[in-house]
Amino acid sequence: MSLKNVFLILISFILFFTFSFLIAQDKPLTLKEICNESNNIIIGTPVSMNSYKSNDGRHVYTDIDIAVEKSMKGNLTNQDVIKLTMYGGTIDGNTTYVVGFPRFFLKMRSFFFLKEKTASIEKLKGPQRVFVISGIAQGKIDIIEKDGKSILSCPNFPSIQLKENGESILLSKESSVTPDKMISYIKDLLNN
Repeated sequence: MSLKNVFLILISFILFFTFSFLIAQDKPLTLKEICNESNNIIIGTPVSMNSYKSNDGRHVYTDIDIAVEKSMKGNLTNQDVIKLTMYGGTIDGNTTYVVGFPRFFLKMRSFFFLKEKTASIEKLKGPQRVFVISGIAQGKIDIIEKDGKSILSCPNFPSIQLKENGESILLSKESSVTPDKMISYIKDLLNN
């Protein structure tokens, strides 16, 4: 193994553990903070994903098309399909995963807290709508089925901190919070 390869591996480990430590130290956002930070709040489902390498071949990205099911904030409707571009993905059976970023699976319904930006994209002419997830991993909350009931799941750390009756509840990997209860929390925050 060459000295250059050893150096690259060493730098990779240092960066991995540094970013893991920083993410683990991050204070969870409250639902109010993430709602205020977001232009659009939706329930949506990834309907297609396409991973590819950057032009120089050094990075992997994935374009994720998300069908909007319900919008609680912003101008998206249930007729819209939006595109997110995230770091990481799977190419030829090799997966690149970025610590602290949400993971996506086809047909996995989720709440998405999104910031909308306008950007010029090289392949397309003129300004395009671009969406990024607010709070990185905290801005995606999965909806799973457990014992015949839909509940929220935050597989990413740190998760969002909810407020209920003046007490703080940490929305963790598996909570008893239902999608309807989350919609109610969001609507209450947006109306106040």
